[in-house]
This record gives sequence, structure tokens and C-alpha cells, in this order.
Amino acid sequence: MSSYKSSFEIFLELYKENSDLFSNCEDEVKILINELDELNKSEPETVVEDRILDWLELPEHADILRAFQTRLSPDSPDTWGPNNSESPTPPNKPSPVAHEMLENSIQPNSEAPKGSGGSTSSNANGIDGIFKG
Repeated sequence: MSSYKSSFEIFLELYKENSDLFSNCEDEVKILINELDELNKSEPETVVEDRILDWLELPEHADILRAFQTRLSPDSPDTWGPNNSESPTPPNKPSPVAHEMLENSIQPNSEAPKGSGGSTSSNANGIDGIFKG
């Protein structure tokens, strides 16, 4: 099971665990959480994340933004993968391992190995014979 948490889950935990950070905007954050909950049901995570960031980037929410970013940092257990694994590839960078796996899984078209039933003696030229005419 993955230990990954969405931005919405991390934001909710921050609100529950550090309510003092939200003391100046208690009513506003309750409305935001209701809005995020509705968005989370019908929209992709990126839409929810964008809405959270729009709210956090307001100047009066600077302290909350810093606390949120700390929770999102690569060192935070909230962002680790399955079994608390951490990717060696930086975020938004292509993974050389994934690239190699894709390259190895894509095989060029080739003739069937001999004896596999892919070629018969009546069609000795195979597909090449069709084009040589």
C-alpha cells in the first residue's frame, strides 16, 4: 500500500494539527475546505492543488504556505512512495530507469524464430518475397 498523500490530504492535516496557523482566517478556511472537498470529488488532483496554491499564495497566508511547503518537501514522509521509498530521480525530470524499461519493452518487427511456426516451407520468402515481386 502506498503512503502517498494528495495535496488536499496534506492541507487538511496541516489545518487539523496546526489550527493556530489558521486562527486569523478560520471562517475563510472552512469555506475553502468545503470547496476543495467538492472539487476533489469531481476534478483531477491538479485542479484541487491549483486551488490550494491560489489560496496559499495570498500575502496574508504566507505562514501557512511555508508550513504547507515544508510538508510537501522531498524529506517529508507524506511524499514518499510505497514502502517509504524515495525516487532517486528529481521531480519533473525523466527517469533513466523508466526510459530504459520502455526501450527494452519496445521490440522492432522481426521474423519469427525458426521452428516457431511463423514461417512455412511453402512461403520460403516470407513477407520479403511479397515486396520483391
